[in-house]
Amino acid sequence: MARECDLMLVVGSSLQVYPAADVPQLAIERGAPLVIVNDEPTPLDVAATVVIRGRSGEALPEIRRLARGG
Repeated sequence: MARECDLMLVVGSSLQVYPAADVPQLAIERGAPLVIVNDEPTPLDVAATVVIRGRSGEALPEIRRLARGG
């Protein structure tokens, strides 16, 4: 699925536990934008299209609110 996605959203992961940490890389290699929401830096921040630094429980509701135009 990662090889076929239009967008990869990683939420609350350090991206340091393998093999799961390899999943976003598969999406990047296929040209999908990567969005990372995490309160700490990750090894893939440099490859991400967007990095949102914060706690997922706070950031995701705010992203949803902004996406709805409000």
